[in-house]
Amino acid sequence: MANISPIGSRETVAESLAGFSLENQNWLKLLMDDPASDEMLLEGLHLFLDQASEAKFLNSLKLGKSGEWIGENAPARLQIRLMEAAR
Repeated sequence: MANISPIGSRETVAESLAGFSLENQNWLKLLMDDPASDEMLLEGLHLFLDQASEAKFLNSLKLGKSGEWIGENAPARLQIRLMEAAR
C-alpha cells in the first residue's frame, strides 16, 4: 500500500490491519481521529476478523498485536464499540 488514500473502504481498513506496516498504522490513526469514519473502521475491523477466522492458519499473535494496538490508539468514543466488537 504505497499510496494510501485518505478516503477508504472497509476493504482498505481490513488490508491495513492485515499488513499493519507503520504507514498503515498512521493511516488508521487518521481514520480514528475522524468521527465520520467510525462505521467504516468498525466494518473493516469485522471484515479483518472474518478473513482471519477463515484462514487456513489462525495467527493469534498477529490478531493479539493488532487488537492491542487498536485498543491503545483508539479514541475514547470508540472504546465502547470496540469492546462490543471484541465479543
